[in-house]
Amino acid sequence: MKTITTSFALPDSIAEPLAIGMYERVGGVVRDTQTKQVVAWLRETNPDLSILNVGTLSNVLNLGFSALNLAVSVSGFHQVNKRLRKIEGELKKIKEQISKDHQELAKKIDFTFYANFRAALNLAENAFTMSDIDNRRASAMQAINRFLEAEEYYIAYADEDLEKKGWTADEYLLTLALAYLSEVRCYLKLEEISTASRRIKQAEQLLQNRFQKYINILLTSNSAAYLHPELKEKIDLTRLANIFRWLDPKMDENTVYQQQRKNLFKIAYKPDDWKDSLPKAVWKHIQYKGYPGTFLELPKVIQQMENVIETHQRIKGYRIEIESMIKLGISFVEWQKLTPSLELVGDDEQTQQVEESKLIYLLPPVVKHT
Repeated sequence: MKTITTSFALPDSIAEPLAIGMYERVGGVVRDTQTKQVVAWLRETNPDLSILNVGTLSNVLNLGFSALNLAVSVSGFHQVNKRLRKIEGELKKIKEQISKDHQELAKKIDFTFYANFRAALNLAENAFTMSDIDNRRASAMQAINRFLEAEEYYIAYADEDLEKKGWTADEYLLTLALAYLSEVRCYLKLEEISTASRRIKQAEQLLQNRFQKYINILLTSNSAAYLHPELKEKIDLTRLANIFRWLDPKMDENTVYQQQRKNLFKIAYKPDDWKDSLPKAVWKHIQYKGYPGTFLELPKVIQQMENVIETHQRIKGYRIEIESMIKLGISFVEWQKLTPSLELVGDDEQTQQVEESKLIYLLPPVVKHT
């Protein structure tokens, strides 16, 4: 077997097609690149893991630092709550950093709704421990109403910050994603699979539009900056092209290079003009406010773009999972009980590894997606 840290273990029959592009990974789903037919489901051993060091397959799977590593069938409200507290911590740091020079802006970072969000998560978690079906459903619907309220709140805050290209858009977008996933999980646990499917589709589209806007902000007024000679060991054309390809699937490395030809000369002759145009959304990821330090910090910014893309891919993968439940006619409870196909591995040691980690789930090749 080929192992990607402790989070993903892939047999050669999956890893090799991924490496050559025959298969693609969308969140926790592995599917045929051409037919979009699902060939495997991936599960993580540690849903709270925040950093996935993918090593030799990094260019293929591009996991990086994932904002969302909560698979539909293993994540719980407790894990979302822990992730939410981390986001709050980041916002508190931002508030402290900008309070001296931007007091009015710092005051707008409100933590009230985070407390309400956490209360909703606790309500949902308690709801599904109730033995009485009616009480369970009533409490779950109360939690869903709170999640809906949180969604409206964070849509407004994310949109406002995106418009200003400000400091906090990514934190609000991630919080919004967590609110949608929590709502969807409630519907799944209520076995309202069709409603869960409809809501995850809506969330995917709404978030994609905003993620695209955020990435365009981080690409800055001159994306050729990411090809600065000082960064040749950290950012190559392929990595930058992957960002553009997510925005527009028709883009390839040659197209990106042709677009950046003139920009390369512009930024070489007038680097300070580019630096002075950087929005707050970029400055928050870099520490040095001057040339050439600004360029040396850009790997942090491209990493953040990859985080955003991975988050969207995870949500897309969740949508595919839920659609597959419907197509295969199985409940959420049955979906959670899926066990790995042990025929994927050879010797007993490998079999034990997959059995214990429960990472890989193969389904019959009958589910196709776009």
